[in-house]
Amino acid sequence: PLKLTSGSLLTTPEAGAIGFDGKVMYQSPTAGNRGVLPTTMFMALAANYTLGTGTTVQKLFNGSTNGRITLESDTTYMFRMNVRYTGTTTAADKSFGIVVDSGSMDVSYSMVGVPVGEEAGSGGVVCKWGTTSTVPVILFTANTNAGGSVSIEGIIRVTTGGTITPSFKQSANFSPVLKKDSFIMLTPIGNATVVSSGNWS
Repeated sequence: PLKLTSGSLLTTPEAGAIGFDGKVMYQSPTAGNRGVLPTTMFMALAANYTLGTGTTVQKLFNGSTNGRITLESDTTYMFRMNVRYTGTTTAADKSFGIVVDSGSMDVSYSMVGVPVGEEAGSGGVVCKWGTTSTVPVILFTANTNAGGSVSIEGIIRVTTGGTITPSFKQSANFSPVLKKDSFIMLTPIGNATVVSSGNWS
C-alpha cells in the first residue's frame, strides 16, 4: 500500500502533485489548480429493511449495530442520502434527517421528498431545510401516501469529533420498509472552516 505522510501543501500547486494535510488528500491535475481526492464513506442496504412500529427516532440503515458513523474533529464533510420506503395509508408525519449523537458540529442540508403516486409531478413534491438537531425533520405532514422517496444533500462542519445517525421518525405506529439500495455517502473535503478548493478567482 501507498502511505502519505501528513505535511504542508505546496504554496503553488504543481501539475501532477499529490498531497495530504492530515484531513484530506489532494491532487493537482494542472499547475495552480488543486482539488480534493474523494475518500468516500458509505452505507447501503443490500436488502429491504423493516423499521419498528414505534414513534421514537430510529436508525435508517442497519449495516451496523447502531447505524451511526464517527466523524473526525476539525473536518468538513459533504454528504448525500437517497432513501425509498413503503408504508401505510394511515395519516402520519414522517421525519428524516441527520441526528447528532455526540461531539460539536454544524449540520445543514436540503431534503426533497416525493410521495409514491406523485412521481409524475402532480404537486406532491416536498422540500425542506434541515440543521443541527437531535431529532429528524418532519418532511411529510399527516401524509397518507403508502411510501415515497427522499433525497438529502448537505454539509457537516465538525469542531469536536463525535457521531451522527441517519434517522427516521413517525407520528403513528406502523412498520415502514426501507427499500434495498437506499444509501448514504460522506466525503471529507477539508478542515472545519474550509471554503474552497481549486483555482477560483
